[in-house]
Amino acid sequence: MTDASGMREKNAIYDCHLGPRFGAMPLDEITVSEIARFRAHLVALELGEKRINNIFAVLSKALRYAVDAEVIAKVPKIGMYKIERPEIVAWDFEQYPRLLTAAKAEGEEWYAAVCLAGEAGLRVGEIKALRWREDVDLIAKTIVVNRRTCRGETGRRKAELVAPYR
Repeated sequence: MTDASGMREKNAIYDCHLGPRFGAMPLDEITVSEIARFRAHLVALELGEKRINNIFAVLSKALRYAVDAEVIAKVPKIGMYKIERPEIVAWDFEQYPRLLTAAKAEGEEWYAAVCLAGEAGLRVGEIKALRWREDVDLIAKTIVVNRRTCRGETGRRKAELVAPYR
């Protein structure tokens, strides 16, 4: 994740957690026991396992870079929680027509957005970032999805998607 929202998230992790705990500490003093104490601190803050994994992923990447740059000899073991992905809840066939009816009552833009989500599987951020002239080809009947909007900022997707439409 190298987009603007990803960098913002990594900076927030550093500012809130890693900087206060390890910012003044020499990298070779970040040991397995120091990491265990830090994990206990994060658990005491009642952070979720996914959030703790995100924090440790940023720490791990920084320490791996320090090894590559020959600043430290090895990365201490950082155990991650095993997280089960939540089940994705999709619209069922009875809900979709009701959503279309409600969206149509709200206006053309809402109706188009619900159609793009329901028919082409686009996410909200991808729908918000669509540009009519650049991304929609009425002759080829395709929509090119290569941007997304997240927290008010629009950036590139990790991979381009070309969705056919009817």
